[in-house]
Amino acid sequence: MENCLLSKAIIKFLHFNIEFEDVPSTFVLFGNEYSVFGPTILLAFIVAITTVNFNVMRTGQNKEHYISAAIRIILSGLVGARVGYIFLHW
Repeated sequence: MENCLLSKAIIKFLHFNIEFEDVPSTFVLFGNEYSVFGPTILLAFIVAITTVNFNVMRTGQNKEHYISAAIRIILSGLVGARVGYIFLHW
């Protein structure tokens, strides 16, 4: 990789005829190259849990039910993604 902080990718939505060029796919931090995907998914989880937590507090429901459900959903999604990857690339 060259001496740049981001490598670029192209995202295409074929059926909608939409194309995004120069979308960052990796970034360099302290000399190591990282994918943008992981931090983006982590940010989405944090925003979703924070939004649910706000709505639960506003409506006066039991927060623990939603937190435990969120943990189960996140772990199930990670395991399911790994199983799908193994199934498709075996």
